[in-house]
Amino acid sequence: MGRLRLIRPISWGQLVVILLSFLILSFVGCSRGFYRKQADQQVSFLLREKSHDPDCELSRYDIRVKRISRMYDPFSPDYPPLPPDDPAAHRLMHCVDCKKGYPCWHAGGETPYVASPLWMEFLPLDDDGILHLDAALAVRLALVNAPAYQSEFETLFLSALDVTAERFAFDKQIFAGTNVRYTSDGQRRTGRGIGSSELGLPASSLRVEKMFTTGAEMVVGLANSIVWEFSGNDSNATSTLLDFTLVQPLLRRAGRDRIMETLTLAERTLLYNVRQIERFRRGFYLEIVTGRQAERGPTRRGGFFGTSGLTGFTGVGAGGFGGVGGAGGFGFGGGGAGAAQAGGFMGLLQSQQDIRNQESNIAGLRSSLLQLEESLRESLRKIPDRPDDILRQRLQIAQARQALVNAQSRLLNTQNQYQGELDQFKLDLGLPPTICLVINDPMLDQFNLIDTEIVPVQNQIIELQQRVGTSTESLLAEIEQFSAESGNRSLQTDSDEVVRSLQGFIAYVEQIRRIQERLVTTNIPRVRKDIAVLKEILPRRREELTRLSAMHHPETSEASCFDPVPYQAKLPAQFDSSVLDIQRLAGQPSKLFQEVERLEHALKNYGLQLDTLREWLNQTLADGVQLDSVQMRQQIRSKVLFATPGILSQMAADVLDLSLLQARARTENILLVPVEIDPVEATEIARECRRDWKNARGTLVDAWRLIEFNADDLESGLDLTFSGDLATAGDNPVKFQSPTGRLRVGLEFDAPLTRLLERNRYRQSLIEYQQAKRSYYRFEDRIARNLRGTIRTIDLNRLNFEQQRLAVLGAIDQIVLNDEILTLSEQRGETSGATAARDVVSALADLQNAQNNFLSVWVNYEVLRRNLDLELGVMQLDDDGQWIDPGPIGGKNDLPSCSRCALSNTAPDADNDENSDLRGQHVETDPSRDFVSPEFEAGIEVSHQETSAITSDVSRSRLRR
Repeated sequence: MGRLRLIRPISWGQLVVILLSFLILSFVGCSRGFYRKQADQQVSFLLREKSHDPDCELSRYDIRVKRISRMYDPFSPDYPPLPPDDPAAHRLMHCVDCKKGYPCWHAGGETPYVASPLWMEFLPLDDDGILHLDAALAVRLALVNAPAYQSEFETLFLSALDVTAERFAFDKQIFAGTNVRYTSDGQRRTGRGIGSSELGLPASSLRVEKMFTTGAEMVVGLANSIVWEFSGNDSNATSTLLDFTLVQPLLRRAGRDRIMETLTLAERTLLYNVRQIERFRRGFYLEIVTGRQAERGPTRRGGFFGTSGLTGFTGVGAGGFGGVGGAGGFGFGGGGAGAAQAGGFMGLLQSQQDIRNQESNIAGLRSSLLQLEESLRESLRKIPDRPDDILRQRLQIAQARQALVNAQSRLLNTQNQYQGELDQFKLDLGLPPTICLVINDPMLDQFNLIDTEIVPVQNQIIELQQRVGTSTESLLAEIEQFSAESGNRSLQTDSDEVVRSLQGFIAYVEQIRRIQERLVTTNIPRVRKDIAVLKEILPRRREELTRLSAMHHPETSEASCFDPVPYQAKLPAQFDSSVLDIQRLAGQPSKLFQEVERLEHALKNYGLQLDTLREWLNQTLADGVQLDSVQMRQQIRSKVLFATPGILSQMAADVLDLSLLQARARTENILLVPVEIDPVEATEIARECRRDWKNARGTLVDAWRLIEFNADDLESGLDLTFSGDLATAGDNPVKFQSPTGRLRVGLEFDAPLTRLLERNRYRQSLIEYQQAKRSYYRFEDRIARNLRGTIRTIDLNRLNFEQQRLAVLGAIDQIVLNDEILTLSEQRGETSGATAARDVVSALADLQNAQNNFLSVWVNYEVLRRNLDLELGVMQLDDDGQWIDPGPIGGKNDLPSCSRCALSNTAPDADNDENSDLRGQHVETDPSRDFVSPEFEAGIEVSHQETSAITSDVSRSRLRR
């Protein structure tokens, strides 16, 4: 059986050692990382708590940066290395005013990097180090690398930290501390002839504080004192005191309306910011894709004066801090006859298409210039009918060449401007401007009205025309010179110069044959495909034109005048009705197919002619037949010098016809996504679904609550106090006895004699509430104005799109007619008209402008469609931050709703059917009754009963639209 061992009691010396050890450990505290992770966990909990509502679902709950980001920091967040510093400024960190600085600045190491050194490895670059960017990749890169996007989430994080500080104010707060003191007195100091030494822990304490929502504050403390005196009999003294204090305000600074205001405001602000960050995410998508001005992100209400929480809150001024601190548009430029220029990624695509249109215009000007030069060469070989015909032709060539040079100069400027826009877009994505980036997205490929596959063919034909023209003049000059020198002497075909020239023409024939085969095998099928698409979408085109005709019919416009609200939101109907003519589409595909058949037959016939010419050239060079100079000149002129340029000229004209034919089909193929919604319906949807509208209602109530908050200071001060303490007897630190206790009860009163400052704050809160009400309905007015403007512009674009479609077709007709006129003049052997060059330049310029306007209307329509989705509050993004297209709206389709964003706010104007009728309506009231009573004007305040009666009267009023 074991023996019972007695536990030795802890001596005072051992207790002192334990206390000192605990004190030393408490000096160290927890690590930096512990506090950082603790803050992150609490913020994550708060954000998840606030995102339970469908309209507050967050995409992320922390501010960690992904490893693939340029902002990623691979080093310790608590002990980061020293970043690059200015050498002169760095010396002041180590020595200031001949005083040594902190010696451990370099303890964490040094780094030459500010951005992540590895982020480039995660970019999807090709083998040449080029980043090919489409819209989806641009958004993903911006979400990962854009500093502005990360900063908004960090503001949301700080707003959540304010909530933790305000919640902590109502938690039990524990404070503990002690101090150790050693005192040594000399012999004369004590006055007893002997020295003394004293070691003590005079002020060891443990204190718990608690604040209640009623305004009561309670403090419970435990104080202990231990003193050892090393003189004489080496005595010691120990005492312990347990005390408490409870203060309960009864009037001033009492009640939940006053005490819980900062906590309530911090919690509501975090809810607002969670909603606002989601709206910011959607606006950020539009900023990157369309260039829309960025939406306002979260706003922090606290954190002033270097504190956390709402320290310094006064209840008046901006944000309730006495004037310290504080509580979108479109990225468009001018668009001429079309619509506004987009920004962002779509703006870059639009600029790219503008460059393509300019390149196509330059190709047309070059072809026209060559045609005029060829006509001049032919005119110089004969005597003109009129002496000034040659001068007119030279003038036209000069005009055409000037137009070509100007077009090339504009193209250079446009390309330079595009590169500047591209560099700025890189910065918007968070990328350096030095990165090699190519915009490549099929979004606007349908607006390549002049096929990108046919423009190189046109350029090849133009180059061949220049080279063939030069070779033709050279060979003709050689033949004429030989004939003049040799008289009737035979000209041998194996003459070196002539043989080389004819061999060069064989190479030209081969190149022309390859171009002809490419046109037949590649370009003709592409044109047929575009015409087949037109035939397929004709029913949708007819339906769209029918809807537009009904919307903008003059009788419909006159009838709508009796309903002022919709009428003022619509556009006038004065426009050319032929724009919406459905009969214009009848038989369009069959006519285009017939024209393709004609061009295909002509191109195949060119192949036969080229084969015949190639056989003659090969046979002539192989046989070496000797002909007299007259026969040689006739055969070379007819079979080579005239036939080859003639085939090229005819082929160039047919390729132009083919490209314009394809442009017609593609122009007719482009459609708009229908959007039909009434401004009143749109406003009601926005009222229910917009997150910032819900926040605006909450902010108005915040200003209303501050009236009660500041009125509390006007009351008398009346506090009920309880306090007491209990001490120990003797040297036993835990021997508490009731005879040593004390209990106190008191009542403190402060008469409201001096309340000037409090009065001023209260009056200011009343004024600010009235200002908040005005700001709220002005906020509603701005939303209604923006929605009306957006819907009105959408309707304008639907009509303008058809007008610009006809403008493109009209410009195509100009080019076709000019080409036919020039061809007819050549066939008749006549010189071109006096205005031929100007007509061609004007037609090409009109086609370029019409293409740009046609494109700008479509782009602007798509931008507004995305903006409308955001302004209605129903815009949805997928997990990658990409826009989910809602498709057609209104008409035969459903209107958007916020079923996925159900209201969490139960404010009367949102859910109460009786009060909800006040939104956007005219209230019929008795004109004999005034909302401002005479008693109020006389200085007597309206009672709560009177206020309720007025509100009830308004709520029961009949409303009409």
